[in-house]
Amino acid sequence: MTIKENIEEKIMNSLLADCRKSLGNISLQTNIPISTIYLKIKKLEKDKIIKKWVSLIDTKYLRYQIEIFFHVLLKEIPNSININSMLKLNKNNEYFIQAYFKNLVELEEFKKKIKKNGKIFKSFIAYELIKKEQMIIS
Repeated sequence: MTIKENIEEKIMNSLLADCRKSLGNISLQTNIPISTIYLKIKKLEKDKIIKKWVSLIDTKYLRYQIEIFFHVLLKEIPNSININSMLKLNKNNEYFIQAYFKNLVELEEFKKKIKKNGKIFKSFIAYELIKKEQMIIS
């Protein structure tokens, strides 16, 4: 590992833990000068390694009580505000969808849309969030 990669990893790990940290706090944590951190972050943004800055909000606060994961086969990707993330699993148009719903009526309407456009292989309702967004770069 080069020194450059090590510096970028330290900065990215600090940002992954809390992207709202000040450059000064990142500098104290990593022993990297603030000017270097600033330039590295700008370069990571320019190179699309840092794609966007987001907040992780408790969905239950927004009254989304149901989190569900679907393994589906789709002819086309649905347009739905309930979809949080979607992964393409293979070239056969199989997807893994994570979605949130305020109630069972919303969930059933979404399932009807999916069934018109493809097939639901399996669905899983999330019971409890154990760990989220805590990846460490090494």
